[in-house]
Amino acid sequence: MKIKLYISAVICFVFIFTTGCSTVKNEKNGNIKKIKTALYIGYGSLGGGVINSARILKYSPQVELTLIDDKDLKKTKLKDFDILVMPGGFSSGHMKSLGAEGVEILRNFIKNGGSYFGICAGCHMTLNRPNRLGLFPYGYLNKHVGGKGDVYIDLPEKGAELLGIEKGLYCVRYVTGPIMKKNAENWPHGKCEVIADYKSSISPKGRAGENFFGTPAILYGNYGKGKVIATSFHPESRIDSHKIFCGCFYAVTGVKLTPQFPRRQFHPLRVGYHFVNAQYKDQRAVINEVMELESHPELAVELGLDAEILNRVDVVVLGDARGLSWKDFIDAKRYDILIDFIHRGGKVIAVGEIWKKIPPHKNVIYVNPGKDVIKSVMNFVK
Repeated sequence: MKIKLYISAVICFVFIFTTGCSTVKNEKNGNIKKIKTALYIGYGSLGGGVINSARILKYSPQVELTLIDDKDLKKTKLKDFDILVMPGGFSSGHMKSLGAEGVEILRNFIKNGGSYFGICAGCHMTLNRPNRLGLFPYGYLNKHVGGKGDVYIDLPEKGAELLGIEKGLYCVRYVTGPIMKKNAENWPHGKCEVIADYKSSISPKGRAGENFFGTPAILYGNYGKGKVIATSFHPESRIDSHKIFCGCFYAVTGVKLTPQFPRRQFHPLRVGYHFVNAQYKDQRAVINEVMELESHPELAVELGLDAEILNRVDVVVLGDARGLSWKDFIDAKRYDILIDFIHRGGKVIAVGEIWKKIPPHKNVIYVNPGKDVIKSVMNFVK
C-alpha cells in the first residue's frame, strides 16, 4: 500500500512539474502552453527591426521562438506554429523568396486558423494588390509617399482594448512603410478594420510626396479562421513602442508578452554591432551573436554604425560580411566615421576577411568567423 502511494505521489509530482514548466500564466486565458512562434528571416527580411523583433520574442517567456526561412516554411508548411511574424525589409523580396508554393502555404496556414503579424514590409504583404497575399481589402494611397523618422499614431479606445494597452497618442518609428487606402468593398475573406491611424507624416527626401495624416497605421481582422494584424510602422524599433508590438501579438494570440531583457551591471562596456542583412546571408548567426553579446551582464549592445552610435560606444563589432562586396557593406561616409572612431581611441573587432581592407591599427583586431566574439571583446578591452 505504501509503495502504491509513493508511486502515485511521484507520478503526481512529475505531472505537476512538467506541466508547470511547459506553461505560462496569462491574464486572459489562465495557464496556457507557450506560443509556437515563427519569425521569418528569409530573403526580404533585413535591418535592425528583424533583430529587435527576435529580441522581444526570445526574451518573452510566453514564446517558443523559431527562426525560419523560405526553405523551412515550405518544408514544415507551418503546421507546428501558432503564429508567423513577418518583419520589415522589402515585400518584393519576401514574395520572391516564398514563391507560389510558399504563398499558398502561408495563405492556407492563416485560413485554417494560424495567426499573422506583419511589420512594415510584412504589412505590404497583406495588401490587396498584384503579387501580394491579399489578406486585407487595402491598397496603396500612393506608392511613393513616405520617408524615415518618428511619427505619431492615435490608438482609440477600441484599438487599445484589442491590444490590451492604454489608448492615446504613441510616437513610433516609420521607415517607408505602406500608406494605405481601402480598395475593395464586400470583402469575401473576412473582416478588416483600422484600429489606429497616423497623426503626423513625413515627406520623402527629394520629392514633395503626399501628406499621410489620417491614413491607417494598424490594420486588424481575419482571413478565413485566422487572425491578422499589420503595422505600417516599426513597433519594435523604439523601446517606448514595444508595448504596441506586444499588444499586436496579444490581439492575434490572446497572450500578453512580458519580455525580460538581460540585466546590465552598472557602467557596462558599450558595444556597437554592425550587422549583415539577410539578402546576403542567413541571419541566424547574426541574431544569435547579438543576443549572445547582449546576454553578458558587462556588455550593453547597440545596433548600427553611424556617428551618433559611435559617440556612445567603446567597442564596435563588425559582423561577418561573407557574400558582400566592400562597397555594399560599408559606404564612404560610414568608413570615414569608423576610421575617426579608431583614431579617437575606439576599438574594433572585425569578423571575417573583408574587414582586412581597414588599415592595420593597434585598436583593430581581426577574428575568424565562428570565434567567440564575447571573449574577443573582453580580452581586447582589458
